Order: sequence, then structure tokens, then C-alpha cells
Amino acid sequence: MRQVQARVLEVPWVMTRRGGRTELRLNGAPVRTHVQPHAGFVAAVGRVLQWKDELLAGKVSTVQALAQREGLTRRYVMRVLRLSFLAPDLIDAILMGQQPPAFTLEPFRRPIPLEWAAQRKFFGFIPSSRL
Repeated sequence: MRQVQARVLEVPWVMTRRGGRTELRLNGAPVRTHVQPHAGFVAAVGRVLQWKDELLAGKVSTVQALAQREGLTRRYVMRVLRLSFLAPDLIDAILMGQQPPAFTLEPFRRPIPLEWAAQRKFFGFIPSSRL
């Protein structure tokens, strides 16, 4: 009978809370569990980019007018419009379902960093080379 030698694998990890969820982080990076795009995020990104285009083109004069047309509150429209200022690679990651597991719309209640590198850090996105 062959004996199996036990081996120990040590991996630095930490549990954190973000957006009301518990998240496992390995080497400081969140463990990715999303493999398909989140339909809600994809719809929100598409809607927001359309709204931004309409506002910039003058098709809608104000955020208030946009909110009334959509049957939404001005506050909600302002919050989700912040998605339109995300770095292009972050938008691509959302559309491909590669957002961090704890990514929610909750942080958009407050102003988000405008600098793209700061956004990556703020939302917990990591470069694909580290996956």
C-alpha cells in the first residue's frame, strides 16, 4: 500500500466586508466569482451611456427633465450617471462580467474618483495580468 504524504499550502487571505457582502481576498485581490455579465449592470451601463449622449447633445435639457421622462427620481439618475465617468476598461469589465464580486451600485451614492487609476483601486478592480 502506497503512503500519501500530506502537504501544507499556505495562502495569505483576508475576509472583508464591502457593500454589505463578505468577500474573500487573496494577496489583497478579491477572488473573482462572476463569470457571466450581471444583467442589471449591463442594462445600467447601456442606459447611462445613452442618457449621457442625450444630455451632451442637448436632446434632454436637464437631469430633472431626464428623470421625469424616465419616471425616476433626479437623485437616482444623478447617482447612476456616475457610471458614465468610469474608466473604459472598467466599463468593459462590467460588460464582460469581470467586475469584482462585491461590486455594487452602493458606492455611486457618493462622488467617485474621476482619475481612472483611483477608480480601479476604489472599486477593487485588478489588472488582468494579476489574475
